[in-house]
Amino acid sequence: MSELVNAEINPLIAAKLQELDGLPLQDVDTLKKQIEGELESNFQKLANEHADMDSPLVINGYPRSDIDVLHVRLIRHNINVLRNDLRKVLERSHQLINQHFSGLQVKTRQEPTVESRIPFARITDVVAGGPAEKAKLKLDDQLVSLGNVHAGNHMKLKNLQNTVIQNEDTQLPVKIIRNGSIIHLTLTPSRNWQGRGFLGCRVVEL
Repeated sequence: MSELVNAEINPLIAAKLQELDGLPLQDVDTLKKQIEGELESNFQKLANEHADMDSPLVINGYPRSDIDVLHVRLIRHNINVLRNDLRKVLERSHQLINQHFSGLQVKTRQEPTVESRIPFARITDVVAGGPAEKAKLKLDDQLVSLGNVHAGNHMKLKNLQNTVIQNEDTQLPVKIIRNGSIIHLTLTPSRNWQGRGFLGCRVVEL
């Protein structure tokens, strides 16, 4: 528990610090803001005394007469205590944030990501005999993913084009939505057919 000797400091801070290990992230963030507010207030009090954390309080062996030495010492003490409290709160906040993102990573491995269910392009102009037709793609199929490209990273279809070019004659998993249903197919980009391009279809961004 913090040794808060200045009664003007919010006593709720000391109470919350006792519960720090059990607080959720939102409450830890609130506590952080409260401590930062107290620090700002104490620094302002120090400035009002025309002093800072390094100002000498003794001149020629005697306490300075132009400032309230006892008050300045008290403010400095509270600032140091609050700094330590803030460090503890920040450390706890970082722990909770890391736990949160670790949980998200586990969830991502267990469940489909949002991007893996969102269509980002539509198939048009499927050419007979082309790779798209061989993969059983049809007009107006909505493209959800091709290889590792999905709604979250296709970059205006630039990554889609690059993936197709870099995987010529290589099987790529394709996920589409057709009539409201998710369908998994396999597409092999290739120039080894009678038409032009690697796919034999046109892909239009949604």
